[in-house]
Amino acid sequence: DLAEQVRMILDLNKEERHIRGGEATKKKYKQ
Repeated sequence: DLAEQVRMILDLNKEERHIRGGEATKKKYKQ
């Protein structure tokens, strides 16, 4: 189902952004 595939891709993008954001935040607090 195409709608499900799109939803999965959007979820993956969200998770990646969350992971990158978390790493950036950690770096900020370490400094």
